[in-house]
Amino acid sequence: GDVLSGIIPCVYYDGCITTCGNAAGVTLNTTVFPFILRSTKLIGIDSVYIDQQLRQIIWNKLFTEWNVHEEIKTNEISLDDVIPFITNEMKNGHHSGRTIVKIGK
Repeated sequence: GDVLSGIIPCVYYDGCITTCGNAAGVTLNTTVFPFILRSTKLIGIDSVYIDQQLRQIIWNKLFTEWNVHEEIKTNEISLDDVIPFITNEMKNGHHSGRTIVKIGK
């Protein structure tokens, strides 16, 4: 959907975009130019019909050699801080890592 359309122009030359699911919609509003002129690739990930044995191998790798959990910068904000955070950090491209919104005390 719109999220994928917005990501495509940000991919470096000879880059690759992977996508799984269609939570934001199935319509992709773009042209062929990023794929032709910048050698961008769009790869779909099958999360439904993948073999159970291969699925287990991938999950094991996500918990071991592919685990980047400790490397991801994590930030916690209150619910009251969401709008200023989006306005100041995300819209200006200053956000990286994961931000958790704490609801309640």
